[in-house]
Amino acid sequence: PSRRRAREGQRGILSTIAVDGSGSGLYAVGSYAGSTGVYAEAGGELVCLLGGHTAGVTHVAFSADGRTLVTGARQDGRLLCWDVRHTARADRAGG
Repeated sequence: PSRRRAREGQRGILSTIAVDGSGSGLYAVGSYAGSTGVYAEAGGELVCLLGGHTAGVTHVAFSADGRTLVTGARQDGRLLCWDVRHTARADRAGG
């Protein structure tokens, strides 16, 4: 039998990207697997992996002040608003 090495981080086809223009050094990448990864520009290190969508993430955007990340997914009908200072909490908008 063949064994695959466990892969950490984001899975699926990467579908969208947004760079935080506030100078935080972060960027966000959405995937068709339904996750959003937040990465540090310096070195590309995964800072956190956000879930919550039931379909592929097609939109990611940072607020002007860089505190909020909004993610949207195809066929999901919801926007998720993340406080990137406290990524364990999400404010959900939509239905």
